[in-house]
Amino acid sequence: MLPQTLRTTDIRLNNKLTVLQFVRQRGEVTKPEIEKQLGFSAPTVSTLIDELVREGFIRNKGVGSSTEQGGKRPQIFAYYPEGRGIIGLHIGVRSLQAALMDLEANIIHRVDAQLKPHDQIDTIMSLLDRLIRECVLQARQRQIFLLGIGLGCPGVVDFKTGRVLRSINLPALEQQAFGDEWLQKYDIRVWIDNECNNLALAEKWFGMAETYGTTLNLLTEAGIGAGIIIDGQLIRGSDNSFGEVGHMVVDHEGEFCHCGRRGCWEMQSSTSALLALLEKHAEASPYMAGVLEKNGELSMQDVTAALHAGDGITTRIAVSELSASLAIGLTNLVNIFNPDAVILHGEMTMLGKPLLEQLRRMVKEQALPIPAEQVHIAFSELGDNAHLIGAGALCIKELFELPEALFRNDKMN
Repeated sequence: MLPQTLRTTDIRLNNKLTVLQFVRQRGEVTKPEIEKQLGFSAPTVSTLIDELVREGFIRNKGVGSSTEQGGKRPQIFAYYPEGRGIIGLHIGVRSLQAALMDLEANIIHRVDAQLKPHDQIDTIMSLLDRLIRECVLQARQRQIFLLGIGLGCPGVVDFKTGRVLRSINLPALEQQAFGDEWLQKYDIRVWIDNECNNLALAEKWFGMAETYGTTLNLLTEAGIGAGIIIDGQLIRGSDNSFGEVGHMVVDHEGEFCHCGRRGCWEMQSSTSALLALLEKHAEASPYMAGVLEKNGELSMQDVTAALHAGDGITTRIAVSELSASLAIGLTNLVNIFNPDAVILHGEMTMLGKPLLEQLRRMVKEQALPIPAEQVHIAFSELGDNAHLIGAGALCIKELFELPEALFRNDKMN
């Protein structure tokens, strides 16, 4: 049995979290409203509100209107996400991103670093530590108290231990455990998850999926992965590998994948597959042949520039053929999950409206009638900060489920 003092502390922290959540959801509230809606006594509400104001989670917004019975006008209190800070981190195949953020995942300061193709884990960890130190310094200069770090990366992540179990497109991360070193160095809790899961949280909390119950958040870059929310809940699977949709086999005679199998969807429909196909057919396009001769390789920026220039070969491959191969996997996913929305993230969205319209048309034609009619397919509107917002969303979600971490002692990191 837990000591009485500990049980009392837990109850008090939970009550404090309940009040903060209520203020956060309502936007602006008064103490009498909190008392009425939550059933807490006036002294309890007054004490908790005073603490939350003192700690910077909420702010006094002045006084409201008097009640019908007259009397003293009540004080109005509002959620103040800028009162505390977090750090969002993302490990990509080509770059690292970090940001100092508030408790609504608004970016206060961002810093990036580039990765080279064969960088090993020591280099990656050194770069990450430099980015964290920059964010910590920014927080100190702004007198922002840091509560935690959220991290996203490609691959299968053991969410409970923070260890990367498998990362096909960034193998240097495999078996790396994140968090313990940063906890000791900066006294900051760390949570890590697959980048697609974080994108799903970003859309659910801060993007277009707020009102949707079931969404597929598809990341199409070097590979293809999905963060999947069903009935409002993020699904990780029994061994954290839920969402590895890029390894759905769509062609038994297709190319060998990095996973060792043949014909995976991402071997046909990822950014890497698209660029490889365009390089293969570059001789048929004077535009692409010139870019390839000049730079030695193609990028998605080159592809979008070719589309804007009206290059026919690029349009055929990057819109017509790509949409057809993407639609195969999307149709399967729509039929299986019957989602409210499929939200596309990553470099593939740079291809713009022509690709999106083709995908919508093909999925509607190929999927079963009921799920095809239901689903809304769209490009994410979170932009270049999507991964960071996702990492921030992960940290915020965990903090608001762990009051002892959210309300930790106020001392500068």
